[in-house]
Amino acid sequence: MTSRSKISSPFMSVPRSLQHTLAGHNGPVNVVIYSAGAAKYCLSGGQDRTVRLWNPGTGLEIKRYQAHGYEVLSLSWYVSATH
Repeated sequence: MTSRSKISSPFMSVPRSLQHTLAGHNGPVNVVIYSAGAAKYCLSGGQDRTVRLWNPGTGLEIKRYQAHGYEVLSLSWYVSATH
């Protein structure tokens, strides 16, 4: 790699300043992850045993997943190359 090579990282497009307050969890939020692919989304998980999918551009909740038996401590994205 030369000094002129451009480094590509999914973290380079993560916002560095407050865009919106994502309100909705009942209790502490344990984890938030940001998808920096073509479609931009946030996932959050909390002590209220929910995972929430957010549109970070508008700050609106898209979907709420409530089938967890325990508080949510970690989340991850799976990026499919077929879609």
